[in-house]
Amino acid sequence: MVKCRIGEEKATAIQMMRKYMAFQYKDEPLQIKSVICVEGIKGYLYVEAFKQTHVKHAINGVSNLRMGYYTQQMVPVKEMTDVLRVVKEKSVLKTRAWVRMKYVS
Repeated sequence: MVKCRIGEEKATAIQMMRKYMAFQYKDEPLQIKSVICVEGIKGYLYVEAFKQTHVKHAINGVSNLRMGYYTQQMVPVKEMTDVLRVVKEKSVLKTRAWVRMKYVS
């Protein structure tokens, strides 16, 4: 988990993806697996890699991640699956409310 400039999470994730693609066929490609920005967490990016040095090498030179260059937080194993969990919202029906019926064949 890397500290990022607040409000720039999505743009920074796209910038990291472009950097990964640019370094893909160079002498030293980036050794990260994924970059994830979660909607509920402001100011942080999840960067998946095998080692912390791989993360440091990947975020080097990215201006929005400058404040997270010196301190990265390792995510505990129990929280790793919670980051990617999708929660489906249940709609609550009230008595005497209008509903829309959809025909599904």
